[in-house]
Amino acid sequence: MRYDDIVMLILALVSGILLILELTLNLNAEEMYALDTIDLGIAITFLCEFTIKLLTARKKIKFLQDHWWDLLAAIPVTTPFTEALRLLRILRIVLHLRLIEKERETLFKR
Repeated sequence: MRYDDIVMLILALVSGILLILELTLNLNAEEMYALDTIDLGIAITFLCEFTIKLLTARKKIKFLQDHWWDLLAAIPVTTPFTEALRLLRILRIVLHLRLIEKERETLFKR
């Protein structure tokens, strides 16, 4: 797993934790603002990553077909509709964990 994949996995985990905190705790306006600011930073990072990978992809159409949900997951949470898109970040976590498992299997086969 590459360094940038690890960073994105950590950011996806943080985003998931933020979502859990927002849904389970009774946060005041200042706390919600702080969490939303962090989430916006994560969303911008995801959007930058998506843009860089798209621009450097050899087959851009294929990249868009395979990674369209990454773009949706990068949308900042500003409305109840876009808040639902944040759940796609959890899919990112699952996919990264599957990559880690594949790499681990490959290492142990050698």
